[in-house]
Amino acid sequence: MKRFIVIMIISVIFISTCIESPTDPIPLPGSRDYAWTIDTLGRPTIDYYSRMWGSSPKDIWAVSWGSYPPNNIIHYDGKKWKAVGPFKRIMPSSVWGFSPNNVWISTGPFFWNYDGVSWTKIFEIAKDGYKYLHLGCMWGKSNMLYAFGAYPDSNLNANIPVIVQVRNKEWKFINTTGIRGIVANLFVGLNNKMYIQNIQWQDIKKRDYDSTQIYEYDGYKFNRLYSSAWNLGKTADISLINNKVYFVLGYKIAERVNNQFRTIVEIDKKNFDGMIWGRSKSDIFLGMQDGIAHYNGYDIKYLKYFKQPVTGIFKAFIFKDEVFFLVYDYSTKISLMYHGKLEKGG
Repeated sequence: MKRFIVIMIISVIFISTCIESPTDPIPLPGSRDYAWTIDTLGRPTIDYYSRMWGSSPKDIWAVSWGSYPPNNIIHYDGKKWKAVGPFKRIMPSSVWGFSPNNVWISTGPFFWNYDGVSWTKIFEIAKDGYKYLHLGCMWGKSNMLYAFGAYPDSNLNANIPVIVQVRNKEWKFINTTGIRGIVANLFVGLNNKMYIQNIQWQDIKKRDYDSTQIYEYDGYKFNRLYSSAWNLGKTADISLINNKVYFVLGYKIAERVNNQFRTIVEIDKKNFDGMIWGRSKSDIFLGMQDGIAHYNGYDIKYLKYFKQPVTGIFKAFIFKDEVFFLVYDYSTKISLMYHGKLEKGG
C-alpha cells in the first residue's frame, strides 16, 4: 500500500447518530462461499489502474493516471470491460459517482463530470496559488462530493493537505489548519462528523519516519484521535461499513464508542496490509499482502491467495452478493480485478 501512494504522489482520499451499547445485537456471520474470476485490465506496464467506483455490479469504473485515452478510463457493464476515456489527454487520479449518469473524476486542478453521454470539464481549482494539486481520492454521499489529497511543501513532500467539497457543481475548500500530510481517506458520519486518515511525509535527510494519523472534524477544527508509524502492523486507517466508520489501529479493527476506541477483533495474520471493507462488523474483508482475507465475527480466514507474492490491493467495492478488488501485480506490472460472487445459498 505504501508503495502505491509513493508512486501516485511522485507521478502527479458513518458513525451512527446513536451510540452502540455492549448489548447491541451482533450481525449474522458473513458468508465465505465465493466463486472468483480474475480480469486483466489494460496493458502491462502501461495501464496502471489505481482508483475505482461503482453504483452496482453492472456499473464499475476504474481510472489510470498515466494511460492514454481511451484506456485512461475503463468501464464494466456486468459482462466485460471497455475503454471509454474521452479523446482529450486527461490524467484522472480519482473517480466517484452518484449514479450511472453522474460520475466525477479529478485530473489535478480540473474536475470532470459524466452525464451518461459525454464528459464535460466543470471547473478548475487552485489553492494558495498552486494549481497542481494531488487529489488522489474521492468520496461522496447524497450528492455531496469530496476530493482530497495534498500538494508539496518546501521539501517537495506532499504534506500540505487539501480537501475540496463539491455540491451542485459548486466547490469550496475545507479548512485544514492544524494538520499536515496527504489526506488519503475521508468519510462523513451520520452525526455529520468527518473522519480522515492522514499520511505525513517526513524529511528523509533527517531520517524521520513517515506516520499515519486519524482525525475527527467537528465542523470547526480537526482533532487527532490516533497516530502511528507508517509500517506494516502499525498503520492507521478508516473504512465505511454499513454507514459507520470503522478504524484500523495496527493489527486491530475498532469502532468508536463514547469517544473511545473499542476493539472488535485483533488480527492474527502478520501479512495484514492495513485495509478493510465490509457489509457489517461480522462481514469484513481484509487486504493482505498475499491475498484477500475475511472476518465473520468469529475468526479470520483467507478467501483468496494472490498468484504472485508482490501484489497490492488499491481499492474495493462490496455489494450485496458481489465484491470487486482492484489489484496490482508489481512483479508482472499488470492491473487485475478480483471479482467474487456469492454462491447460491452462501
